[in-house]
Amino acid sequence: FLFSHCLFPLNQVIATVTVTIPGEFSFNDTAGLSTLNTTQVKELADSLGSTIESIACENVTNSETSCNVNVNSINSETFFQRRRLISRRLEALFVEYDVIVKLLCNTDCSDTQSIATNITSEIQGTIETSFIDGSLLSTLKNDTDDSVVLAYLVPAKPESITGGEGG
Repeated sequence: FLFSHCLFPLNQVIATVTVTIPGEFSFNDTAGLSTLNTTQVKELADSLGSTIESIACENVTNSETSCNVNVNSINSETFFQRRRLISRRLEALFVEYDVIVKLLCNTDCSDTQSIATNITSEIQGTIETSFIDGSLLSTLKNDTDDSVVLAYLVPAKPESITGGEGG
């Protein structure tokens, strides 16, 4: 009897709650993004994604939950476009991202808005704290393999951060 230890009764409905948490932050005192080539911008985006994910998803450890980060744009331009990025804001790095959390709800799923609000507050608070205390930037530097990208990040300083609906 392979299924004798099934976690959920067969008649129980399991729902998934997806929470998308938008956010943005900027660092100043960086060189213009145009100093990086397309490969280096992709490396920067990958490093940003893994850094934000490691911080945002740190406390989301339930095996029934997934937590991922999409970096949507750098300096208001998506890095997915097949052209070289040109920085619109010189000497700044402006990042827009989404944290996407999917929760499997197998008990009382009647208050999904409350679940979403709680996880949103927790994740936004965690990211904001790490941004302000500098740990997000130092983790980003540690996650960056490309020496040119690292040199680009070295003088960076936290400038501003917003999260949620319109900041």
